[in-house]
Amino acid sequence: MHEQRAREHAEGTAWIVTTIGSVLAARSPATGRKDAPRWLDLLAKVGPYVFVVGLLVAVAALLFSRRAPTSAGPRKASISARSMR
Repeated sequence: MHEQRAREHAEGTAWIVTTIGSVLAARSPATGRKDAPRWLDLLAKVGPYVFVVGLLVAVAALLFSRRAPTSAGPRKASISARSMR
């Protein structure tokens, strides 16, 4: 359990660092120039996609962790004759 939480924190930190780095790279005057480092342009280009994917994963993980635990498993829908009246 502890290893999983450490991995999750590392993944979250990598997502934040990549997102901030891509914003800074995109705002840099060196981005787009012919003599600019290739990694700088690449970081600026992939940054928005990394941000969106990370955000979707974070929202899904939050929703999954907040769901109500049930000990009996999923409930089956049942309609009785009384509820139809």
